[in-house]
Amino acid sequence: MPPPTWIAQLGRGLLVAAVALTLGGCANGELPGSHALFLYIQNQPGHSKDAPNLLLAEDLELQSLLQELIQRYRRKNPQARIHVRSFATEDLGPEIRLRQNSGLGPDLVISDVRAAFELHEQGLTAPVRIPSARLGHISANVIRPFEHNGALLALPLSLQPQIACFNRGRIPEAPQSLQQLLELAASGRRVGLPILISDLAWTASGLDPDAQALLLSAIESDRIPTAQEQGARSALGDWIAWIRMASLQQYVVLTDSNDDLYTQFLDRQLDWIPCSSLNARLLQKKLGSQFGAAPLPGRNPGQPAAATVKLMVWSFGRHSSEMQQKLAKDFALFSLNEVSQKELMLKTQSSLPINTQVMVPSKSSQLLAAMDIGLEHGILLDFNRRMLMLNNEAGRLQALIRQAILGETGANPLQPTPPTPGQPTKR
Repeated sequence: MPPPTWIAQLGRGLLVAAVALTLGGCANGELPGSHALFLYIQNQPGHSKDAPNLLLAEDLELQSLLQELIQRYRRKNPQARIHVRSFATEDLGPEIRLRQNSGLGPDLVISDVRAAFELHEQGLTAPVRIPSARLGHISANVIRPFEHNGALLALPLSLQPQIACFNRGRIPEAPQSLQQLLELAASGRRVGLPILISDLAWTASGLDPDAQALLLSAIESDRIPTAQEQGARSALGDWIAWIRMASLQQYVVLTDSNDDLYTQFLDRQLDWIPCSSLNARLLQKKLGSQFGAAPLPGRNPGQPAAATVKLMVWSFGRHSSEMQQKLAKDFALFSLNEVSQKELMLKTQSSLPINTQVMVPSKSSQLLAAMDIGLEHGILLDFNRRMLMLNNEAGRLQALIRQAILGETGANPLQPTPPTPGQPTKR
């Protein structure tokens, strides 16, 4: 069985753009007269804070990308000296706060969008103004949610759609609808599903579009619609009823964490799971030719699910000098040019570009094709999707889902419980 830290290796795909642009070792202070930039990297969940800063040494492909990008940026700016430090997710905010109080905070931070939002909310990062001309080839739909008063609260780097991963030895063709997915489980194929709302929200695609929109609104507000909100209440009830019904199937397994899903999938205990594109690449390496990837199934065949799309983003420090902020912007924008974005996509095959000039080679890669479709129909987890992005495990709706799965509610927990025989009805 792979050790629990195997997820950390997947984080390498997330960090490639930042790490691959690293132009110096760790340092404690700016060198006089140099163009010094201090970059902090968030270690992804599962990445031990005691591990080395960079986990790229094992992967020759990523090492090659690292060298290529270093050389390319050095040709552009040979004076740049970029010093990198990495921190565990839970330590990133406290470390930045501590160092900013001493005037030694970062100029640039690369993290997932959730961590970036939390840093922004804590006042640990600053908005920056970037001329629109320098963002001309960047997808407006990706940039727009980060705009505020003419500035950017963060700068997106790459996109990681949620897709379906399956074992071709057990499932020759991926299910194309939620009904087909349940039929697959009924036939004895083992289906794994996560419990957390942000990873399970794609199953709401079984509702009609209007009901799905009402449900997403309820998720964003993390509240149970009242009896007067019949449409939203009905949508939520139908969705939870579907989850409960699926959980009662013999060959459907629901887990508290994605780590459990991936481990069971690699151990051949599960045949089909939803997975982040970040994780799909490692699953593909482990399963080889038996690995299959497809868009997540939706309401009907030919209608892929509206699954979540995670982002990696750049955030900017609050106490950078004018020169450091200029270098930080230039450095981040360098990672968004056509060549850098193409290299990131092709070498990792775990992220899609935000540069619209980069074409996704869907015909030559089943994994990238599934990711591209997932992105087309997906829901971006940006600063406007706070509840989905923050993955509130203690939320009201999350508690309702857990109760339904544990059998503590009826088939539809939002419908009145019928009276038992002989019990008078309430008037």
